[in-house]
Amino acid sequence: MTSGARPFAECLAAARCGDRSAIGHLAEMALPQLQRVARDLIGPLRARYATSDIVQSSLVEALSAFPDFRGHDRAEFVQWLVRMLENNVRDRRRFVTRDKRTVKRETTSGVLALLPTNDKTPFGRAVDRDELIRVAGAISGLPKEQQRVLHYTVLRGLSHAEAAVLMDKSEEACRALLARARAGLAVRLARGAGE
Repeated sequence: MTSGARPFAECLAAARCGDRSAIGHLAEMALPQLQRVARDLIGPLRARYATSDIVQSSLVEALSAFPDFRGHDRAEFVQWLVRMLENNVRDRRRFVTRDKRTVKRETTSGVLALLPTNDKTPFGRAVDRDELIRVAGAISGLPKEQQRVLHYTVLRGLSHAEAAVLMDKSEEACRALLARARAGLAVRLARGAGE
């Protein structure tokens, strides 16, 4: 069933009754708007972070924080997600502009960047070893090709073009596979996979 085949109000009611797949449908409905907002917000951070990565981490955060959502319609839900997105962009901007960065922090990427640090931002405090283990478990349940594309693009930090060469696919096919992998990961995390 596609996200458009299920009305927002029905998904919201089901999600509030504990239907984790309904939360995924809500996120799918809001995705185009979030992507547009993220493209506008990310600005100079684009050189360091992919817009889709910031959107994805905001959606993963929203899936776990869904019980806190008190709105009643699609506009309120999107506004709630946009606030999370804005917070994620602000936290990344702070990280990039901190004066006390070390060379090690500058070159850290992928899963290593998720490990706890001494930074005191909400983003830094929210990420911990248990979450890393949970995400790794969820990734291991994805199809092998999706695991590979996540490994190349997220963990190793390769571009879509570089990952496409290693996977013997077109860049467009690699982007589509990565989108499916991220969506699958979000659903698995929402359902508690990997715990």
